[in-house]
Amino acid sequence: MSSVSPPRETWTARPLSVARGILRDGLGAIGNLAILASSVRVGSRAIASVLPDVLASCGPIRGAVNELAGGVIELPEADAAAKALRAFMGGHLDELERELTGLVDEPFRASERLDLDRLLARLSGRLDAAQALLELLDTAVHERPQSIHLGELLRQHLAGAPSGRRPQRRFKVTVRSVGAVEADVKPRGLSELVTAELELFPGESVPHIELVAVSGGHEIAISKHARTGGETLSVWGYGVIEPSLQCVLAASRLLDLTREVTPDGVRLGIHG
Repeated sequence: MSSVSPPRETWTARPLSVARGILRDGLGAIGNLAILASSVRVGSRAIASVLPDVLASCGPIRGAVNELAGGVIELPEADAAAKALRAFMGGHLDELERELTGLVDEPFRASERLDLDRLLARLSGRLDAAQALLELLDTAVHERPQSIHLGELLRQHLAGAPSGRRPQRRFKVTVRSVGAVEADVKPRGLSELVTAELELFPGESVPHIELVAVSGGHEIAISKHARTGGETLSVWGYGVIEPSLQCVLAASRLLDLTREVTPDGVRLGIHG
């Protein structure tokens, strides 16, 4: 059994690796601008000084999105989801680019700062959620499978601090393993899919994850309500957007999992 903490990048195609970095850095810059615009301690002149750099990053971000989505598009399991996500991110980047273009060459007035604050508060979080889904699809395609203990994987990866992304919320889940639950999976892809599944549940619930060895494989049963006997974890969430369910369905197919909706949640089946 391999370690439950595999290298963050287990695939090395250089164009995709570069695109991942550009996307994370670019959306990080947008997120930082959103923080500056919302802070009463930061003057308008300081915000105006960084607008040209953020505007210049929109093109590379769009190119990175196209590169990463292109690695998934044309795969029958995920073609529609990747195209929907690319269109979603492209539309939001277009809106941001138009707004920033109108600001960089003009005096930055207080009313414009307020409008920018509102725009960034909306766009930044939605782009971050889209980034998490795009990386889920990318990982589901390119990560290498490993033999791993499912319980330890989820305990470490669900509760781990995010790297290179900005989550929007933190919520509780409970996890329980029944029997020997070791399987060949794509570790990061599976843990990110489980996180995306959890986010689809109502925000007031405390979901429960049950890991069970069954005939012919394993099951990850995710229910809406906590149960006794489970370990409680805090999970970072990135938000739900229009393509979320479509991307979850595509990722489950890419990871070769069966997905069954149950009366209380969803059940993911792992073969072998």
